[in-house]
Amino acid sequence: MHGDFGHLYAELAPAGFHVPDDDGLVEYRAANVDRDPSTLWLVAELGGGVVGVLYARLTPPYPAARRELDPALAGSKLQIDYLVTDERHRRRGIGATVATTATYAESPLSAPFWQERIGYRTRSLLLVRPLA
Repeated sequence: MHGDFGHLYAELAPAGFHVPDDDGLVEYRAANVDRDPSTLWLVAELGGGVVGVLYARLTPPYPAARRELDPALAGSKLQIDYLVTDERHRRRGIGATVATTATYAESPLSAPFWQERIGYRTRSLLLVRPLA
């Protein structure tokens, strides 16, 4: 997939991209996967094979954010650096088609955050009863 993506972008913008060297690529990626705890590597698998890859990192707030125009610089940011899907599986929702989360329903902080700020909606209820 990495090589195929390289060919696609090298054709689209030859001055800005080139076809990567696949020799030793697996070892190179494996050596860098767990290096930085602020990075995230995810793969989508289908039938035992990898059909998608996502690489992202959490970047800290910009130290001089108070002097900048963009207020978003004051907070942490999730930066998606690499997302590729095997050509045969693109636009099929192989990576994800829905995102779910759970939070404490009575929280005055997290429930409004997820529902009002992020746009999640209640789909089900988790019921709890102590048995002892």
